[in-house]
Amino acid sequence: SPRGIAAGLGYCVAAVRRVRQHLPARGTLEAPTHRCGRKSLLSEARKAGLQQLLPRQPDATLAELAHRLAAPPLRGRLACAPLRLAPQRPPKNPTPRLTHEPS
Repeated sequence: SPRGIAAGLGYCVAAVRRVRQHLPARGTLEAPTHRCGRKSLLSEARKAGLQQLLPRQPDATLAELAHRLAAPPLRGRLACAPLRLAPQRPPKNPTPRLTHEPS
């Protein structure tokens, strides 16, 4: 019974009932988490295209990159992809801080 299963596994009765209802349709007890989350617009082909375009014109705007890749405008996390793919510059030397001696 659902109550016995729920008590034995430490879940609520409603959760056990939902799993049992979905079992015939899914065929498994595993959650369909592989379909969850964001779907990236940055495919492998677009990533390769970005890696070719960035060295030629590293100061290109996102609109220019999207136009050259024949892709929709880059937005959100996809807009950060050129930054992740660009060659890393060495950090600038920090300006030395002035120290004041106590009077």
